[in-house]
Amino acid sequence: MPPAKIEDFHTLLRAPLHFGAQQTRLVFDCQAIERPLDGGNPELARHNDAIAVQYLSQMERENIQWRVRELLTRRLALGEPSQKDVAELLNMSARTLQRKLGDLGITYKEMLDETYRLLALSYLSAPRHSVSDVT
Repeated sequence: MPPAKIEDFHTLLRAPLHFGAQQTRLVFDCQAIERPLDGGNPELARHNDAIAVQYLSQMERENIQWRVRELLTRRLALGEPSQKDVAELLNMSARTLQRKLGDLGITYKEMLDETYRLLALSYLSAPRHSVSDVT
């Protein structure tokens, strides 16, 4: 469904717009992206690229910890998932997962233990769960 003020989108994007699609995405013409900007500054472009790479790298490090915790929280109801199981759900090898967590200074076992602890605290704070239920 198109937004109420569609003119703003046309003004900003200056491209064909399609609403109600199954995916939200932007498609760029490769030639237009690779074309040098008039008055562009190569040094500034390199600096901006370095900042973007650093930012994306930081996001990936933070994101992997969140993704593992979220998977553990969902999967613990089905039994304790192995590191290999979680890695496969993240589309990576167990070794890659181990390395990425190691870069953050944590291990899979520590994340698993911390997830158990957080879930237990959450359950204990809910009046409908007894201590024996939680254990």
